[in-house]
Amino acid sequence: MCRDTGYYEPRDDVTTKVVEEMFEKQNKMLMGYYLKMAYQDDQHTYMNDLYWVLQNKFEDVDLKAVESHVEELLLIDDSDRYLFEEDE
Repeated sequence: MCRDTGYYEPRDDVTTKVVEEMFEKQNKMLMGYYLKMAYQDDQHTYMNDLYWVLQNKFEDVDLKAVESHVEELLLIDDSDRYLFEEDE
């Protein structure tokens, strides 16, 4: 699938309707899809969420794998390293 990289402004009524539908039907697969798309366009948001997951030490998340993933990402782009420096 090709994505147009030109700028456009999504309509608020459409985004609100999609969110309402996802929330009412608890469509976690669709929510996850949209979050992955957002992460692909914004590494900083993804790194913030990885940091949040590590700080909260969720039992149902493989924290060692997340830590390893963070290190891999920081090798590619270390602009968010400051988030993780206190924990090292």
